[in-house]
Amino acid sequence: MRSVSLLFLDGTSAMFLNRTPAMSHRSTSPNVGFHPKTFGTCSAAFLSSFVASVQMKMHSSHSSDHGHDEPTPVTDRTHDNSWSANLEQPQHAVDVDLVVSQAIDAIEHTEPGNHVNLVTHGDHGHPSEYLFDALDEAYGDDLSWEHIQQCGCGGHVTRVYVE
Repeated sequence: MRSVSLLFLDGTSAMFLNRTPAMSHRSTSPNVGFHPKTFGTCSAAFLSSFVASVQMKMHSSHSSDHGHDEPTPVTDRTHDNSWSANLEQPQHAVDVDLVVSQAIDAIEHTEPGNHVNLVTHGDHGHPSEYLFDALDEAYGDDLSWEHIQQCGCGGHVTRVYVE
């Protein structure tokens, strides 16, 4: 079992076990620093999307607008930069419609001139089998996208350019 721990400059820390968030903690120490770790074969897109996911979860309150049975939103803000949307959570593995709807939500939360990396769960196969047609139906020629790579975990990275 591979374990990776992260300590953020704001005192927030997170631990991942086999690429799954396992624990988070807010330090009370005023002398918190950054401790670099070795991330093994984790891709930059994977690590970036998990860090964003963990930070969002750690800073959201328990009394959020969505119920316990509803999936966690892929983002809670509009991104005026290029970013990665994590669509590899267990909830995505069992619901391809959730992957598609949250992929569209991620695109809608990306400012023009940027791109979003849609990191999709491997259980659904190549994104051309379910995602590309949905994007074409939703956006037509207003967007362009490309399959970047298949991750070591079996997932896929599709880069969507928002014009």
